[in-house]
Amino acid sequence: MNRYEIFRSLKHLEENVSQHELIGVAYGETIDAADEIDECIKADLIADEDNIYTEYNVDVKPFDPAVLQLEQYKYAASGILYPADSNAPKNIIHEYVIEKLKCEN
Repeated sequence: MNRYEIFRSLKHLEENVSQHELIGVAYGETIDAADEIDECIKADLIADEDNIYTEYNVDVKPFDPAVLQLEQYKYAASGILYPADSNAPKNIIHEYVIEKLKCEN
């Protein structure tokens, strides 16, 4: 069993790594089995102080953190909150990194 710690970046993933905020923890044998990761990211987006929308859709898009040269993380994702109203001014997007830790039995 693995423990996955989910961190939200303040602005860009590659900047101020020490200031990333822990927003959740998920458990699973593999990252694909850890559905809780998506749920943690979605809950964080919905609770975001910038979320002024009452109706919205939330999506989580995984990507390879090596693209950003983040050596300490193996997994990353963008969380996107889409307002249901297509005339709304903007989407809310945050970047997340996931750290994999082995659980001791």
